[in-house]
Amino acid sequence: MRGRIERETSSPTEHAQDNIVANQALATVPTSVRFDKTAELEQANVLYSLLENKFSKRYPVSERLMKPLSNPTYYIDLIRELEDVPRRSRFRSMLNQWKGWLRFS
Repeated sequence: MRGRIERETSSPTEHAQDNIVANQALATVPTSVRFDKTAELEQANVLYSLLENKFSKRYPVSERLMKPLSNPTYYIDLIRELEDVPRRSRFRSMLNQWKGWLRFS
């Protein structure tokens, strides 16, 4: 019993077989990963619901809501921006960040 208590209360870096040293950095490998089947199934169901547009079919959004009078192209611009992000270079990202900070209007 004493051995089990010591294993439970000891820090993970005390066990040499659990540690990896590379480039003078110490990394601890997790020894046990708990797999929760119900949580995994729930996440998979949510992903499939999103892929099938289940909620957009169940709760349709009117055209008036998607194009507000104050800024009718807001959602179109937002979708274009989100689709552009993965293809954007580091320089372009930094430039857009500066544009957000400096507003000349």
